[in-house]
Amino acid sequence: MRTLFPICLAALLVLVTTCETAHFVHRSDGSVAGQAAGGGGGTGGGGGAVGGNRGTGGNGTGGTGGTLCTLPAQACSPQPGQSPPSPCDPVCQSGTCPCGQKCSYAGTDAIPVCADQGQKSESESCTVTYSGRSDQHDDCTPGNICLAPGADLQAYCFRLCYQDSDCRFYADCSQRPLSPYGGLVSVCSPAHKLCGSSDSPCCDPLDASHNPCPSANPVCYLVAPDASGHSRTVCEYSSGGIVENSTTACSSSRACMASLTCADVDHRCHRVCDPSKPVCPGGTHCTSWGIEYGYCIAN
Repeated sequence: MRTLFPICLAALLVLVTTCETAHFVHRSDGSVAGQAAGGGGGTGGGGGAVGGNRGTGGNGTGGTGGTLCTLPAQACSPQPGQSPPSPCDPVCQSGTCPCGQKCSYAGTDAIPVCADQGQKSESESCTVTYSGRSDQHDDCTPGNICLAPGADLQAYCFRLCYQDSDCRFYADCSQRPLSPYGGLVSVCSPAHKLCGSSDSPCCDPLDASHNPCPSANPVCYLVAPDASGHSRTVCEYSSGGIVENSTTACSSSRACMASLTCADVDHRCHRVCDPSKPVCPGGTHCTSWGIEYGYCIAN
């Protein structure tokens, strides 16, 4: 029995494993993965492989491999001219976060933080916990963040971005408030619909009853046309406050009041018009912004 005690003690020590922090790596295919270090080898045995199974070597048992943490694929272009944020990048989902967490934004300054992953996808309704605090988190999937874009404070998951190419469905990348307490984050707008298509018709910025927007995002705006020449529109969650002929510059159409659009020619809010049957105030004319729609601008 005495001779068996050291052997039993050594075998017990082999069973002790450690938990490591996951290191996320951005892959060329857009996916993000991380690995925890494998456990140490047993007496006389080799160490376990990273992310692998328990190995066996010599007279002892190899250590247990770490868990492989894989996050959903996320198309990502690193922020131009800036070093990666610390401790992680919310857009690329790279950096260092524990397994089971995502990189998100929190606080009144919108700083990158590690937070628990959620299950809600882009455009789905979501819930924010501890809004405005440094431990703010939500139930959106990695690469998305929960924002309340409308006056009713109903929140939805938005895809995080650095530039337009990070977005899908011709959407643009622009800033929205992280919370009522402060902070701005760049996210993709709702999908831009191509006008002139019978498969998925665009909303009508001149007639809300024609191809109306969903009740969740009911405001139809004209946005920049497609490369094909057709106009495009988007259903936004709420309207902005910039009025027609204001000297205040707009960064997107949603900054303007309904029935106006933010023209790229001068970044001012102009009245939307139909080039085929234009109705514009005196001293202005309807200039086409795509085939289907345009905006009124001074003669």
